[in-house]
Amino acid sequence: MESRGAGFFAVANDDPTVRWRARNALLVLTGVCLAATGLTIINAIWGSSEVATTMLGVTVASGLSVALIKANRIGLGLGIFFIVPQIGQALSMAARHDARLGAIMILAPIALAGSMLPPRGIIGVAIFSVTIGVVSTLKFPPTTPITTTEIFLCMFGLLVAILLSALLGIAGLQREMRRAERSSRALTELNSELEQRVAERTEELQDALTQQRNLIAELAENAVRDPLTGLHNRRFSDHELPIMIATGERYKHPVAVALADVDNFKQINDGYSYEVGDEVLRQFANILTEVTRGSDRVTRHGGEEFLIVMPESTVEEAAMASERIRQAVQAHPWHQVAPDLSVTVSIGVADTYHSPGLHNVVDAADRAVHQAKRTGRNRVITVTTDPGSQERPNILMGCDELQTAQQREEHPISPM
Repeated sequence: MESRGAGFFAVANDDPTVRWRARNALLVLTGVCLAATGLTIINAIWGSSEVATTMLGVTVASGLSVALIKANRIGLGLGIFFIVPQIGQALSMAARHDARLGAIMILAPIALAGSMLPPRGIIGVAIFSVTIGVVSTLKFPPTTPITTTEIFLCMFGLLVAILLSALLGIAGLQREMRRAERSSRALTELNSELEQRVAERTEELQDALTQQRNLIAELAENAVRDPLTGLHNRRFSDHELPIMIATGERYKHPVAVALADVDNFKQINDGYSYEVGDEVLRQFANILTEVTRGSDRVTRHGGEEFLIVMPESTVEEAAMASERIRQAVQAHPWHQVAPDLSVTVSIGVADTYHSPGLHNVVDAADRAVHQAKRTGRNRVITVTTDPGSQERPNILMGCDELQTAQQREEHPISPM
């Protein structure tokens, strides 16, 4: 149960109609109990003992009804309020053998029932009261004529009961309407506040989710990005290169790989400084980015080695692209980095046609760059081993000649 209202006349019930009727009953019953108590005392001292006994019964009945209604036994409390006094009145008329104005007086409970009982209860009280009034009047008719004063007082009492019932009904309805309006406004404000909180919370969660996604993307990018040069690192190439090689081999498209190594890089670090060495790597990375195509993948393979993957390129096309890289590095104004500084690069080139398979093509490019180092540096060496041939040394060619292995059989290794 939900307690509504405050004070003595508050009734605990979830149904607003029941609360309204019970509150009206408490108002009337409390007044009746107080009035009956006062009349009991007065008649016990100065009046009739019979009236005092009757008033005492009314006091007990109304007090019991109040206690039951406050205990949420509303039906039982209202039943006592409407039935017990009616029975008491009937017994009183039977004891006196005089039902003076009984048919009129029983109309008062019917009038009050409208503000306290549901429709079925009103019908029950009306039938019960009319039955008692009619039967008592017929069985115990007045022994003396009824005076105008008595009729007036009874009609006045009936009118008071009707007015009281109407006022209680109107007051109860207005009270419940005001409560409903307050509840509606409170619910509207609460709903608006909840909607605002939900919107704010949703926006916060969306912002947090966006930040989390950005952070994850940033962390994922940083994990595959070299912090010095800004290029992708070997972890990225280890992931992307197998996919590119497998795709090229599946669709019979050539994929070339170039491995570029800065010449004498240790001497640059030792002779100038590690800061100069870092700047050389940064500028070399910029040259690679500018000279290569947008479809090529340039990664820092490790230390001063850089890997360039060239999809849709034969070894000859990759060799020419590598030569452009070599020339761009040689012509770069390195003296702006450090006085008398010059930088060259050795590049080894292989492709998946002559060296099929991921490990084969990378190993071939690695062997080619080592051959370039051994034969004087600052050159491009290409690998052109015929697929399907027996195990024999790879044929390495300089890109400035681009001659076939058949034309240079007497020189299987030719530096640029």
